[in-house]
Amino acid sequence: MNEAELSGSQQIGAAFKARRKALKVSPTRAAQAAAISRVTLHRVERGDTSVNVGAYLRVADALGLALNSTLAGGDQSNGSPTDREAALPWLIPIDQYPQLKLIAWSLPDLQEIDPPLALGLYERNWRYVDQAAMTPQEQDLVNRLVKEHGNGCVFV
Repeated sequence: MNEAELSGSQQIGAAFKARRKALKVSPTRAAQAAAISRVTLHRVERGDTSVNVGAYLRVADALGLALNSTLAGGDQSNGSPTDREAALPWLIPIDQYPQLKLIAWSLPDLQEIDPPLALGLYERNWRYVDQAAMTPQEQDLVNRLVKEHGNGCVFV
């Protein structure tokens, strides 16, 4: 079956699977990031229409994608562009953020961490973070973590 013969949900699922593979992320890791089961992720990647739209949205968010007509094979020429450049990376390199590096001392084997873990580290260790020493990039990272994974609230 070629792409033209796939239903919209199958095209979306195929786009999700291709993105996950391009990122070299395992199904288990992607499912964890999307807060769904691995079985549900596989159903989403197949384009199963019995899966609720919330699961599709969580997978899109976890993979740094936005659901729009382009993914479903539609014409984007009349649509507004999505701002995915401001999206958080799939993994955050600890060494690029000095204060994060200091509070991630308990994770010596990790060079990169996922955004929810980074937000948790900041929240649990905020009293040790020297805000005056934060680079603008790290301040931006914290703001985006709070916005995207903390629902606009930080627990410090």
